[in-house]
Amino acid sequence: MWVNQGNGIFTESAEQAGLALTDASGMAAFADYDRDGWLDVLVQTNLFNASTAPRGQPDRLYRNRGGASFEEVTVQSGITGETQGHSATWWDYDEDGWPDLYVANDFSMPDQLWHNRGDGTVENRLETVVPHTPFSAMGADLGDINNDGRMDFLVADMAAPTPVKDQRGMADSRAKVDSAVDFETTPQYIRNALYLNTGTGRMAEVAMLRRLDCDRLDMGAALGRFGQ
Repeated sequence: MWVNQGNGIFTESAEQAGLALTDASGMAAFADYDRDGWLDVLVQTNLFNASTAPRGQPDRLYRNRGGASFEEVTVQSGITGETQGHSATWWDYDEDGWPDLYVANDFSMPDQLWHNRGDGTVENRLETVVPHTPFSAMGADLGDINNDGRMDFLVADMAAPTPVKDQRGMADSRAKVDSAVDFETTPQYIRNALYLNTGTGRMAEVAMLRRLDCDRLDMGAALGRFGQ
């Protein structure tokens, strides 16, 4: 936790701030999720020891008590489950003024969409908001792709850059997906997902319509094209 001293010098202060986490940390996503005027932070994790925790580690949510003093509120907030995350993005998908959180998880671990209830707690509403997700989710980004004033959302998969490599290299994962259909959970497909915000609390998935499904693009190209 590098604190800017205002004179061109940064001081490492994770211990004092309450953020000295030793884990498979991948990234930190800051937002004022409780709207008290102070930035809170979600620390996303991935695999730390595959032999003892093959499904990954739990993410950690820290509430800012003021200034640079944080307390972990993961359990109290309702954030649960192991993750193998590569990105965590605060996204007010339902436009109620409270930041929600999309967690993109690698491989078969399902993504999570934590809906902010506005009382310090969250609940996973992925299954009621999006029709399907990537299988090996990587990076994510948001923006208004159709200029309707609503924030849309892209989650990039790890798909190969050509159809031939896609069929050869991902054959094992593709077989697992095709043979494990469970209509009680959100389906996962080996391609990018582009969620068009309809303003109803439900997203329309339009990656193929926008030629961003990743059969022709790798993750970096997809994110670059989305930004344009």
